[in-house]
Parts: sequence; structure tokens; C-alpha cells
Amino acid sequence: MQKKLDKKKDGNFKETNEKGNRKKIILRTINVVIVVGFGIFLLYYLLNQVEIGDIKNAFLNIYKPSLIIGLVFMFSVDFFRAYRTKI
Repeated sequence: MQKKLDKKKDGNFKETNEKGNRKKIILRTINVVIVVGFGIFLLYYLLNQVEIGDIKNAFLNIYKPSLIIGLVFMFSVDFFRAYRTKI
């Protein structure tokens, strides 16, 4: 995708492009910092409310037949999709 640059009266459009790039980099950095910071905060907040033993019991008490049926269904869908596209 090409950028359309407006040429100023003095013929200096490189400076405006550099300012635009700096602005994009600054905004993108702020966005990444906010998203990552919020994600870390949510993980910390949510994991402090759950004990490790509860997570262990949740994985150990999974109803195995439903898990097996779900996995078989998931892999069969992938297999038939690959077969249809003849990979």
C-alpha cells in the first residue's frame, strides 16, 4: 500500500513523513504497553483468587469420554478439510 505524501510549498515532504512515522511508533508503543500491562494485571488478579489445588482437581476430574469425543471430532474435521483441499 503506497502512502500519498503532500508536497509542501518548500518541497520538503520528507520531514512530515518522519514526523508521521515517529507518531505511529509512539502510539504503537503506548498501545503495546497498555495491552501487555493490562494482561499482566488480569493474570495476577485472577490467579490470586484461585488455588493451585483447584486447577489440579479441575484437570483431573474432566469427564474423559466427552474429552475423547471432542478430540476425535476436532481431528476428523481437520482431516476431512485437508482431504477436501487435497493436500
